[in-house]
Amino acid sequence: MNRLKQLRKEKNLTLDDIQKETSINRGTYNNYENGTTKPSDDTWQALADFFGVSVDWLKGYGYSREELAKLLSDGYDESFTYQHSRDLDNKIMDAIAEKTGNKIMQSMVQFQKEYGNLKKIIDLYARLMSLEVPKDENERVKFFTDKMSFLFAMPEAQRLLNATHSYTDAEVKESLLDALLNFTNMLYHSSKLDKSNEKHQ
Repeated sequence: MNRLKQLRKEKNLTLDDIQKETSINRGTYNNYENGTTKPSDDTWQALADFFGVSVDWLKGYGYSREELAKLLSDGYDESFTYQHSRDLDNKIMDAIAEKTGNKIMQSMVQFQKEYGNLKKIIDLYARLMSLEVPKDENERVKFFTDKMSFLFAMPEAQRLLNATHSYTDAEVKESLLDALLNFTNMLYHSSKLDKSNEKHQ
């Protein structure tokens, strides 16, 4: 589903306003919103320029930072964890780590087992950064957007921001969980290393 109606409502524009601003007949625009007819490529581009977004995003592909932050907040509330499809990956990584004795891989596997849950990993990140995760959902979405902005630069989130096809909510949450695990794992181990160095000084 395209985002034409969403953007029009967000900007408090009526169909008459759209007709006045873009010269697109209000009935035609209404058909675009409802998916009854589709704009031409040139019209898609003109509308994207008008709203200041990309054509792909306007067509309903990809996510905004706010949409990702909202899904992250939903995942936090439900203590979202990996779907069963990840169990096999974890077992394979665990077996390789044990067989090779690779301490870094063993540490990664252990970390993922312990924190492979959006609530746990976000709470750990907040603790490491001396932050408090807000209880109110709207404040939490703002917290994720402002205080965890690093997340949107991670490859997993970039793939979602620039997606040209749709994902399920579970797939989005898994990608965000991957990004948080990767980032917070480094942060966590570097924090432990700093504490260890302080003891030895």
